[in-house]
Amino acid sequence: MGFNWKQKAIESNDVADSSQMLAETAIDQLDQLQSKLDSVSNQLNAALIATENKKVDTASVLIEDSKKSMAINTPALKSRLRFQAARLKSISKDMKAN
Repeated sequence: MGFNWKQKAIESNDVADSSQMLAETAIDQLDQLQSKLDSVSNQLNAALIATENKKVDTASVLIEDSKKSMAINTPALKSRLRFQAARLKSISKDMKAN
């Protein structure tokens, strides 16, 4: 019976560690996505100068809308992810100490 409890504790600790890493990875991926959107936006803006193609204009508007949405939503999401990562780290640390 004691072995079963210890095994479940080890598995729970592994889940906490994995979840913490996923939260940290998600933050990095959000930063990368923002950077890619900025790059695409810059390229589309340069293309708009060289062309009057409506598809380029439409794509540019969509990218700008996405950037605005990310600017509004990303800080709160990152904050929640950082909170969860810190909480999971604390849980993992506590489990290892016990």
